[in-house]
Amino acid sequence: SLFRSPPPVYGMTCTNVRLANGLRIPILGLGTSHHGGYCHEAVVFALQKCGIRHIDTAKRYGCESYLKEAIRESGVKRQDLWITTKLWPGDYGFEKTPQACLESCERLGVEYLDLYLMHWPDAQIPGKSSQIGR
Repeated sequence: SLFRSPPPVYGMTCTNVRLANGLRIPILGLGTSHHGGYCHEAVVFALQKCGIRHIDTAKRYGCESYLKEAIRESGVKRQDLWITTKLWPGDYGFEKTPQACLESCERLGVEYLDLYLMHWPDAQIPGKSSQIGR
């Protein structure tokens, strides 16, 4: 079926949605923030006690390395997580993007990302699409 819930984690589950490619993404994700919005204890609690399996972050937020520690501390296996992070506009381009992705993976302590989004895809050139900007 399209929707599936994983086995209960501490009594809680998070429903997943099957994507067209067969992968399953948890419908509830924990967004991380910057400017003092990151709370290590809250991330560990969400992973351990609330069944959260989707983490959404970005290089710009400055907390990828903190998340590495929270994931490790939580004891949740990498293969049980969906990790989304974002490419900052200053890293757009054929040469910079692969390196920025690898650096995010390193900061997060993972070998791969589940989803890598363009952060503010039309931010570089007012009135132009990101394709025109490339």
